[in-house]
Amino acid sequence: MKAVAETLGVARSHLHDKVHRLVKPRGPYRKPDDDGLLELVRRLIDERPTYGYRRITALPNRERAKTGEPAVDHKRVFRIMRQNTMLLAVTRAAGPAASMTARSSSCARTGSSSVMPSLGREFAARMIELGNAVSSLSICLPISCSLFSRYSR
Repeated sequence: MKAVAETLGVARSHLHDKVHRLVKPRGPYRKPDDDGLLELVRRLIDERPTYGYRRITALPNRERAKTGEPAVDHKRVFRIMRQNTMLLAVTRAAGPAASMTARSSSCARTGSSSVMPSLGREFAARMIELGNAVSSLSICLPISCSLFSRYSR
């Protein structure tokens, strides 16, 4: 195998993988009773369209606990919902740090370097010294707006 790998100019490990790999690649992961769980998840999502995978997981687990069946793992429900495009859109909570980052990115997008041209690095240094006053600052300065998001906490 070494001579063949050198002749072809490929690594021996790559050649070994090519020779010994499975004929048919493995398909998506499925458990035998996923179809029954999929029907239950679809019914629950139709009843409660705003529920995410964790809240949807809790509902069948309550039913299963009453009948003595084992609980369903939330990762399994997530996998089933992902494979069948039933997941909710991801949203992030906006806190003070997120709002400051949003302001700084909007400053960078709009290119508002002409806003308050008389203010400069001294003003920025003073705002950094003040600390929390920076987090309430809602104007864009000619200096980099990312400067504020770095120091606001």
